[in-house]
Amino acid sequence: MGQDKFYLENVFPDAEAIFQFRYKPLDELNGGAIFVFDTMVLLTPYFTSKESVDDFRKIFTELKAAGKLLIPARVAREFASNRGKKLAEAYSKIVESQQRLNRSEIRFEKFPIFETDEDYIALKEAELEINRLKNTYREKLDSLSKKLKEWKWLDPVTQMYQDIFTKDIIIELKENQDEIEKRLEHRFNHEIPPGFKKQDQKKLDGGIGDLIVWQTTLEIGADRQSDIVFVTNEGHGDWFYRQQETPVSPRIELLDEFRRKTNGKSIAIIDFQSFLEIRKAKTSTLEEVKEYVEEERYSIHKNHASILEHQILTDTSETQSGVLKILVAEESYKGHVVGKFATPFVNPPAKSSYKIVSNPSDGINTNIFVKTGTTHDFHFGIKSMQLNVPLQKGIYEIEYEFSNL
Repeated sequence: MGQDKFYLENVFPDAEAIFQFRYKPLDELNGGAIFVFDTMVLLTPYFTSKESVDDFRKIFTELKAAGKLLIPARVAREFASNRGKKLAEAYSKIVESQQRLNRSEIRFEKFPIFETDEDYIALKEAELEINRLKNTYREKLDSLSKKLKEWKWLDPVTQMYQDIFTKDIIIELKENQDEIEKRLEHRFNHEIPPGFKKQDQKKLDGGIGDLIVWQTTLEIGADRQSDIVFVTNEGHGDWFYRQQETPVSPRIELLDEFRRKTNGKSIAIIDFQSFLEIRKAKTSTLEEVKEYVEEERYSIHKNHASILEHQILTDTSETQSGVLKILVAEESYKGHVVGKFATPFVNPPAKSSYKIVSNPSDGINTNIFVKTGTTHDFHFGIKSMQLNVPLQKGIYEIEYEFSNL
């Protein structure tokens, strides 16, 4: 499909409506609109308390009873695909706690000359108590680990959804697969949301997931002649205009497309926290969700890079070369690792060269930088040079050479 030079005329065929159509405000939609949920929203409860999960259940149940709750079938499928990853993230937190515990050692060597000293006696008693508590802490971590692994498909969140998301709540897309693929190609070529970003094409589904969810939402609004509140926690997608990682407002292309497809209905696109606020969730629930969403949103600025493998090819005190495999575990704007020279240089190396052999962010303007000012280690950095486009997670393979020759 070629470039459509008149794509704006097709995206906004009714120029007058751009200025004249009145989109209903959220407080007005809250009373009668259907609520449609995205995948990331359904995964959020895995990182909240049981009390919050009970609060979610109450709110979802109220909407279902009123006939105001639906999810696209694609969301259910993405939930099934991603649920295990979220449980693995929870398990990793347990493992990290176990590792921190194992690294800590409270042991004060014996000093017989102080055996009758009050402070020494108190110190040894405190040591015994701390180690007793550490053992209790370790036992509870092991217990949590065992319970999580035994959940299978019976965790509290999935059980809640089994009760709520029955067959009548899950909506299949009517449009056939060939048509949706053509639609995706056109939207990608003309940067029409959702799913047009280059990193979306590197996903296993080629970025079609967001479009399937959106087309299903359009069909729901059109078939039921209803306003929609679409709830999403899509952290780095293209549903919103953004200032860095902060969503500012929904894309006008989406609002106008919904208006046209539904003969004048309105859609609001909001995050999970805003949804919980208008549905009168508990303050504790709001605080937990806010904390989780902010942590997820700003994790993209953190360093998620680590050395997975370091192969030494040349090893002398004057020249060293090798291959680094750097794992970027999560989407992020930059990553940084520190490598060790197998044999220390006599003087810090004066020359360096490197090249990327394998790059999961191929197609994204990626910068690699290296520096060393010591005889024993070196630093490699990877950075996305495109505004609001993160590095893709995966293994980055880099060949390097440092030399004083």
